Amino acid sequence: MYLKKIENIKEMVDEKYLSNKNKTAVTINKENYIRNINYYNYKFDIYSMVRALTDKRINIKNATVAIISENRYEWLVTYLANSILGNNIIIFNRNCTSNMIEKTIKKLRINTIFFSEKYKDKVNEALKSEINIKLNPKKKNKNSKINLINFDSNNNPNNINYEKLMNIGRYIENYTIDKDTNNNELKQVETTFISKDGKKIVSQQELITSTIRIKDALKIWNKKNKKINATDNINTVYELIMQCLLPYCYGINTYYYNDNISKKDISIENTMQNELIFTYKNKRYRVNGSEESMALTRIENNKKLSNFIIIKNKKSVVREKLESGSKDLVLIKTGK
Repeated sequence: MYLKKIENIKEMVDEKYLSNKNKTAVTINKENYIRNINYYNYKFDIYSMVRALTDKRINIKNATVAIISENRYEWLVTYLANSILGNNIIIFNRNCTSNMIEKTIKKLRINTIFFSEKYKDKVNEALKSEINIKLNPKKKNKNSKINLINFDSNNNPNNINYEKLMNIGRYIENYTIDKDTNNNELKQVETTFISKDGKKIVSQQELITSTIRIKDALKIWNKKNKKINATDNINTVYELIMQCLLPYCYGINTYYYNDNISKKDISIENTMQNELIFTYKNKRYRVNGSEESMALTRIENNKKLSNFIIIKNKKSVVREKLESGSKDLVLIKTGK
């Protein structure tokens, strides 16, 4: 009921936190340690970044920012914080070349790039060593300088270290963004996905609407103590919804670096530009379609068949796909 009143990501973060704050939001399971982050600390980190990015030494608000990184906790915090600030966000697919990144930076006037050490060389090549960052705003030329925020590096003088940035926000007190927030404007703030296949642009309102549509079709999200495995990357709108928005809305625990997901949990098994497939209780589901008609369908037959697939959705529509020579025949039956 609450979710249907939410139209932008700031409202989602603020409202759903109230019901999820004691639940585990993210588990990072590495060889030498396990870290659990609950929704209370998750939201604190999100707003720490919000406060840091609006600090006078950084001042990144109502801007265009980019993210190029593998899927990780810092990615989630970065995306949600910039969405709250009303920044248009560019998400670079891992298949983007440095040349594509360079052209996109110039065309869309990106002024901040968040990246991981894994993509450092690609970012440096795209910028061709022409861009510097200084924390002192007097030394920053807004026409030619780009903020480089590295999730990992501690010793590069040309980058802002992520943890140092977060610490700026953690120690800022008596700050509120509400007085500077226009919820109607936030609805129209865009996320752009850039890949070799082209670009896809979605607004915050479209993302929230799609999230609600999938939630309504998939009733499992109201169950307690559910986990979802983390994908390697967040490169598509489907991955963004399934890895970031749906879990936050319904208190799901995103599990990193471990394949030990039980059949009671949600396991993403395949992601592509035009769809995402996951399993739950030995049943397989597909998320696909545009923002206006994004749909969740259940794949009835778990066996991999080369020429016969049956998909059944909530409205009891059965689609049968048959291959005949070089042509595909699609028969659509409605009703029970």
